[in-house]
Amino acid sequence: MVFFLNAVLFLALGFVGNFIDNGSAGNVTDSSTAFYRGESMNYVFSPPNGFKMEDKDVLADGYSFAFIPEDESYDSANVVIGVTIYNLASYKERFSYKQILTDDTSSIHKQYGSKMAIWPVDSIFNFNGEIVPTYYFNHSDKFVPIVMISYYDAGDEMVIIDLSISDMYPRFKAEEIFDESLGLFKVLKHGELSNK
Repeated sequence: MVFFLNAVLFLALGFVGNFIDNGSAGNVTDSSTAFYRGESMNYVFSPPNGFKMEDKDVLADGYSFAFIPEDESYDSANVVIGVTIYNLASYKERFSYKQILTDDTSSIHKQYGSKMAIWPVDSIFNFNGEIVPTYYFNHSDKFVPIVMISYYDAGDEMVIIDLSISDMYPRFKAEEIFDESLGLFKVLKHGELSNK
């Protein structure tokens, strides 16, 4: 099942910064690990256990790349961890991180209606031990594919990592995988890569 949630995020943030696709995001260090050299930081993304990186079919949905189960294809995956990187370097004087979060959650409410509950999760950490602001989504009346979204503010870049599922995939299992994925997300200063 292809998830179109990121298209909403892409539209909400499209006016703010430049989307970084997999061709400009740096390079793939192996078949499942991606490296991106940002303005002041390096980002290393590794998949959770049992997942692989998809970096081609995801571009139409606005992702830089995504992690999907090893035995599934993107168009029929039951769980997708989508990663989108925005370059905000030339826009940071006009838009704040907080404003971007507000606009993004507002867009999600517009798409799914007022019964869409959005709760902050305050205990998800990246590899560096930094709290990554994360939000949990649930609708009281219907299934929605979006489960969680994390926003990493690196100043010049914003990294958005979202978790979407099909109605056949258990939310609790997806949440555990997402937590593992964020725990593998490394943010390093330039020159630190060789030390990790």
